[in-house]
Amino acid sequence: MGDAVRSALARDHLNDPNYDVDDVLRRSSSERTSSASLSPSVHPSSTIRRRANAGPPPPLSPPIHQTTSHSSGVQQGPAGTFPLISSIHHSAHQFPPQQSYLPTSTVPNTRQSYSSHIASGSKAQTSSHNASAVPRINIQAAQDADQDEYDLESIAQTSSSRRVSRDSYGFEKKGAVRDYDDMEMDTRSEMEFEDDIEDDSPYPEVRAAVANTDDVSMPANTFRMWLLGMLFTVLIAGLNQFFSMRYPSIQITALVAQLVALPAGKICERIFTARYFTITLPKFPREAGGPWTHKYRFTLNPGPFNIKEHCLITVMANVVAGGAYATDIIAAQRIFYEQRWSAAYQLTLVISTQMIGFSLAGVCRRFLVWPSSMIWPATLVNAALFNTLHSTYGRPEQGHMSRERFFFLMFIASFLWYLIPGYLFTALSMFNWVCWIWPNSDVVNNLFGYNHGLGMGFITFDWAMISYTGSPLVTPWWAEANVFASLVVMYWIIAPILYYKNVFFARYMPISAPWSFDNTGAIYNSTRVIIDGQFDPVAFRDYSPLYIPTVFALSYGLSFASLTAITVHTILWYRHDIMRQFRSSLRDETDVHARLMQAYPEVPQWWYATMGFVAFILGIITIEVWDTKLPVWAYLISLLVAIIYLVPIGMLQAITNQQVGLNVITELIVGYFLPGKPVAMMIFKTFGYITMAQALAFVSDLSEPLAVYTLI
Repeated sequence: MGDAVRSALARDHLNDPNYDVDDVLRRSSSERTSSASLSPSVHPSSTIRRRANAGPPPPLSPPIHQTTSHSSGVQQGPAGTFPLISSIHHSAHQFPPQQSYLPTSTVPNTRQSYSSHIASGSKAQTSSHNASAVPRINIQAAQDADQDEYDLESIAQTSSSRRVSRDSYGFEKKGAVRDYDDMEMDTRSEMEFEDDIEDDSPYPEVRAAVANTDDVSMPANTFRMWLLGMLFTVLIAGLNQFFSMRYPSIQITALVAQLVALPAGKICERIFTARYFTITLPKFPREAGGPWTHKYRFTLNPGPFNIKEHCLITVMANVVAGGAYATDIIAAQRIFYEQRWSAAYQLTLVISTQMIGFSLAGVCRRFLVWPSSMIWPATLVNAALFNTLHSTYGRPEQGHMSRERFFFLMFIASFLWYLIPGYLFTALSMFNWVCWIWPNSDVVNNLFGYNHGLGMGFITFDWAMISYTGSPLVTPWWAEANVFASLVVMYWIIAPILYYKNVFFARYMPISAPWSFDNTGAIYNSTRVIIDGQFDPVAFRDYSPLYIPTVFALSYGLSFASLTAITVHTILWYRHDIMRQFRSSLRDETDVHARLMQAYPEVPQWWYATMGFVAFILGIITIEVWDTKLPVWAYLISLLVAIIYLVPIGMLQAITNQQVGLNVITELIVGYFLPGKPVAMMIFKTFGYITMAQALAFVSDLSEPLAVYTLI
């Protein structure tokens, strides 16, 4: 440090023949060691690094007192003042120089206060033949201050005009020019960078996709949000329901709304008026003795279309993009059972099955949303896209391609590439090169085939085939490795053994098929055993038993095993965390995003409970008013199954991005309790399976990005 100081002083007083660097350093050192009750100074980096965990130091902005400079010698000050060892060309000191954590007015008394007496004509007198007027810094130690917390040199500034080029984190870029100030800034930059890491999510994938800051003044509950949200909700739900009855079906996901909502919101920002309107609405809840009404002021255009409005629109579109599973029950009743019941039945059935899941999602927030370990990997992709779309929207970027341009080019490229495997050369979608070599071999087709085989040599160049069960880019690598290992063991090793051993008469059917078969090898005709909407045992004996392929049977067995494994794993590993979350609140969470959410009021639990109670009553009305053959006690059991598995399966999906369905276990339970009643089975399955699936879909919206990560 001594050589650096010497070089800085010599450079600053290069044209002053009367300036003696050694003399100034010697006088500064002697006064520093003779000061009253001041411990020997250490480099500030050790103290700053030592205090990093306790919080960053507050900014010190000493007031400037103009004094009269003398050219006859060094300016004298009161006891305890040190001469500044570098000429100062700035009007004030700011420490730390890069980032202010606290306002200047809130500097605690436990820090040393600095006051600077800077001669107004020090710069002009530097070049004179007389001794330079050296500014001084008064150090007034507080009662309980750490005397060696700061070194005098740590706040010294030079007049050098050279500055180091640094990146956004404060690190020095390659080839940058260094000076004396930069040596001190390195320590401060490193300390601030480490402090930012500590005040962020402990998971790197979250830090990479989500910011750890928030703007509480950003409006979210706006007119244009509701307008665009309702528009996308109606359009996406209607189009998906229309296309779901066709093959191949087309599904419009929430990603479409996420991409289209931004330009639509910007258009609303331009055309809507900023005028304020006043309306009178009933006041709820009403204060004792207070008025029954309240006047509300709102505007159609509160300012620029922001990320929180965009996120809420996407949430509204996402909860309807998957469709309502209960509509399949209505279609099956019309087609297979000739039951054309009224619109009231259809509405109560759909509303009850959907809304119960939403209410359960709000109740289980403390288990699946608040803990920082519940990262929801698929949601992080949306968070990264939100930040990408809004970070540089409408602003040109220099030095590289803009994010909007890159996204547009990739969109065009992916569209053009899909034309090749989708229409021009469809063999690229199912690149079964082994079957091309031996097309007439049954063994090769069973092992390497795609439509009715195990797909051992399957290669594809079609992204639609790769992401058929979900994007592999979202799922963590260790989860994908476990899935692939299970695939190899269960389907590439055990399934061929069972098939060629002719277990369950497997050799008479394809090794892999989504259908069931009769005793002639034809697809099972269920209408021959259903009479007047109920199963007929006599017709079943006259027709044929039901046979399922090897892979079909294994998938059912694995479904039962996975549910048992999830339950045991949750009890063994997360039972203490679950019990702790029962007694905790959002304010008990230490994650930075949970702490940022404390600036906003939580949605009361009774809101969700009320919605769940209303949906529960609608469900009872549905099964009792119409002849569904489903008793109330079976209805309660279906909801109990969904509630029991909601938290374990939700934890699995929040960590691994893998969801295990309850469709198989609910079919087994209702088949045991209510045999021979297919309509009751479908309704029981919907209340048990879709209630949980709908709850997890909404919980993922409540998590990052779509609530916690974007702070709405």
